[in-house]
Amino acid sequence: DSVLVAAFGGVTMNLDGSDQLHVHPLVLFVFCIPLVFLQFWLTFCTTFGMRDYWKSLVPDPEENMIISVKILLIIVVQLNFFDNMLMTLRCLVFVLNPTTWTDVKRVDPNSSRIAGSSWAMLHWSAFLAPFPVLALMMKSSIQYWVSVQSCSIILASDGVKEAIFDALAISFIVELEQAFWQFIATIMHLDSFEQFTFTLWTEFLREEAINNSWFGR
Repeated sequence: DSVLVAAFGGVTMNLDGSDQLHVHPLVLFVFCIPLVFLQFWLTFCTTFGMRDYWKSLVPDPEENMIISVKILLIIVVQLNFFDNMLMTLRCLVFVLNPTTWTDVKRVDPNSSRIAGSSWAMLHWSAFLAPFPVLALMMKSSIQYWVSVQSCSIILASDGVKEAIFDALAISFIVELEQAFWQFIATIMHLDSFEQFTFTLWTEFLREEAINNSWFGR
């Protein structure tokens, strides 16, 4: 999410309490790569060496109750995943929409402060768009991966208590991105973007951006 907000100028670095510096999404995208690998590795280690649960199952009333509790835990975990996955897919559709990059306000590469710089191309939409798209695709992929593996992890647990701890561990893996963001925000002195809202350019700038874009020609 931080990569998406940074693409539209919503992530800033607090320099001395008064001045703010916009953070380029490329910087935050670099931190997304080790995070995704960490989430994948933790999920893989949890499933590694998992026993074949169903073949060793001996049906009895106590075991049936344990299975019922495990299925209930799976439903709770999937419902917890649903909101996160839905929000991720909504953001992905948002950045894949071409008019997002012509209508929504962001750091203007044509401004007098940036246009004369040799780094102005870093703020072109063609250069910005891949970073939030890739970041959201990686996020949705790891959410799907953890969601699918969570069913096997919970069902293969030895008892109800272990199944509950496995469900909590799975939730921790998904929520690890929030702890990772807090770590990055602390060491880089980044401001919170919880109050950030997307706004539109003026009608004139939107028409100009559409006329100069590839799909507007």
